Amino acid sequence: MTISSSRVSILLGYAALPLIFLMIGFMFFSFPVGAYTFFNTEMGLEIESAEDGVVIPIFIAGLLISVLPSKLGMGDVFMILWMIYLTLLVISLLTPKSIFRVIVEIPKRGVSSLLQNTLIATTITFTVLLLAIILIEQLQQSVGISTGQLEGIPSEIFFNITLAPIVEEFGFRVTTIGFFAAMTLASRGAGLSSLKAFWHPGYHLRHFLSNNGEKPSLGSLYGIAILSGIFFGLAHLLYGSGQWELGKVTTAGLAGVALGIFYIHYGFTGAVLLHWSFNYLVGSYTYLEQSVGELGFVSIMSYLIIVTGVVSAIILLVHTYTARREN
Repeated sequence: MTISSSRVSILLGYAALPLIFLMIGFMFFSFPVGAYTFFNTEMGLEIESAEDGVVIPIFIAGLLISVLPSKLGMGDVFMILWMIYLTLLVISLLTPKSIFRVIVEIPKRGVSSLLQNTLIATTITFTVLLLAIILIEQLQQSVGISTGQLEGIPSEIFFNITLAPIVEEFGFRVTTIGFFAAMTLASRGAGLSSLKAFWHPGYHLRHFLSNNGEKPSLGSLYGIAILSGIFFGLAHLLYGSGQWELGKVTTAGLAGVALGIFYIHYGFTGAVLLHWSFNYLVGSYTYLEQSVGELGFVSIMSYLIIVTGVVSAIILLVHTYTARREN
């Protein structure tokens, strides 16, 4: 007795849901965890003693152009970022299709249905990419190539990695991929509508070209995503204050390419949340346990990421096979 590939895709879609929902639960729970860690542990004392305003770096096309001084303290900026990320997370539940709709469509589209929701796609991509990065780091270390690590005051590190998704997605993805997509639309007479490409380059470029009888190819955007991703990896050495080493170029470069492709397909919301998953999501639980002691959150999430990552890798393979067969 044989089982059709479509049947396997449907069963895999349903089997993956509990893991995906557990990861999403960790995402939402990270908000109170992160806020508590930042304000109610030893970090809170470090924040209270910091009197200087926050300085925000400004990147354009991956280059550090300037810094924006602010009179706001770390705590104020942290809460602004906290609210932005929570808003984006809620938005991702509903776009481009709601998380409930994609579940209903599993019998029709199999695992491909899951990738129609930004938050589920973020979860799948994050877990697969994190596993890939861990494997690459271990391989590099086995041949003597070190990645390095962030060092310094925990509150400043946690704040900086919380700030990075907004600053870096604007500076490395929006000002490269988004700019090219917007200029492409403007050159074809899209007018002010071309500005929408900054928010979601793939969707608006493909939609405009299709409506004007042109082939909706995204090849040029992928090329820019690869180039900006490579420079993203190099930028960690250029702007990393000597804390990152050569191994970081490889892993950050891979993450940069993935973030660029994700930005093309899921827009600014998706790219920021994928970046946020590596920084704030992981950081909130890690720094909580560093501050108050072992609670088990990091261990549980680590095992969950491994299992979800393996299942997610299978999902992406099945989706790719199904898409090629349909084409």
